[in-house]
Amino acid sequence: MAKLEGAIFRGEFPPGARIREARVANTWASDAARCARQFAGWRGGKLVVRHPNRGTFHHYTDKEELAELLEVREALEVAACRLAAKNITDEAIEKLRWTLLRQKDATADKFSEMYSELA
Repeated sequence: MAKLEGAIFRGEFPPGARIREARVANTWASDAARCARQFAGWRGGKLVVRHPNRGTFHHYTDKEELAELLEVREALEVAACRLAAKNITDEAIEKLRWTLLRQKDATADKFSEMYSELA
């Protein structure tokens, strides 16, 4: 199912495109039940939407909805950072320092490589 999610994020299923669950289950999932659970999670996260008697589609997000989602995500990330800062261990701080040093050593090419893989 990670392969399908990657395909969606790479644009292989553009917003509004129909996604046939049975085909996805046959292509990428180990079983139909697992596929159905994954699609249910995506519907909850608004990655896909199911229209009765029409099928499942990659959800189209307009500018207003995207702005709202980003605002909610920002608030959640701030809250998560506050909780993490209150509960961080010395070991975790050292790992963060090591990661920061590693990022400083990375070239711009490596960053664009990493981001293209994520996209």
